[in-house]
Amino acid sequence: MTETTEAASMLTDVITKLNIMSIVSIIITIIAGLIIIKYVMKIVDKIFQKTNFNETLEKIMASVIRFALYFVLVTTVADMMGLPPASLITLAGTLGVAFSLAMQDSLSNIAGGILLMSTMPFQVGDFVEACGISGTVDNIGLIHTALNTIDNKRIFVPNGTLSKNTIVNYSAEDTRQLEIVFPIGYNCDTRKAKSIIEEMVQKSPYVKQDKKILIKVWNLGESSVDIMLRCWTEKADYLEAKCSLLEEVKYAFDERGISIPFNQLDVHISNK
Repeated sequence: MTETTEAASMLTDVITKLNIMSIVSIIITIIAGLIIIKYVMKIVDKIFQKTNFNETLEKIMASVIRFALYFVLVTTVADMMGLPPASLITLAGTLGVAFSLAMQDSLSNIAGGILLMSTMPFQVGDFVEACGISGTVDNIGLIHTALNTIDNKRIFVPNGTLSKNTIVNYSAEDTRQLEIVFPIGYNCDTRKAKSIIEEMVQKSPYVKQDKKILIKVWNLGESSVDIMLRCWTEKADYLEAKCSLLEEVKYAFDERGISIPFNQLDVHISNK
């Protein structure tokens, strides 16, 4: 109640001290300030267009600059009216602390969004995996990032959480290494199986033949000899290349007598 009375008393004193000349000066200052702010913001927009900043980051920086300019204008007008600028600064600081406490989670997401936009671990259109979610980046917002999953679900991930987790970007490089393990039976001809895999790889339109191709026995398992295939493909062809090679090698194994073992359980019944 006392603070309200003091504020009213201060406002009354300010109004009674104003005269026609001071009012005209204040109006001129406000008009000139608004014109200057508008001109400065146009210059800022031109600078952003030349530097090709991230669009969302540009909006954030523009808002901060506009707020700072308006704050300078308000303090200037307050000083002309006889209000101490220190009181306005103290009030703004108090309101800022209260706002930050009320919006703690949102501010954390905003900070995460700024961090993501400045470090750029991914861009719109990249396929990423983060926070246990895989999908194509549809939008990088200030509060959250939208991912479209393979089955066309849109998931909104908070930027604060996203910026603190490991992010796997499958679209960062132009090519990806494809790794497939083909298990065959111990009674099969390993050299023949490797030759079949090599033949299918050479026929595949998705495999980059100018990069190193590895086809080697990788492991001697409990019921199979595991043959490892490593080759390279364009990132856009990764899924198609994997499915195609699995199909073609399986068909070729069936036609040429190479068996793929599976878990079996032998039951022996004893008659007593």
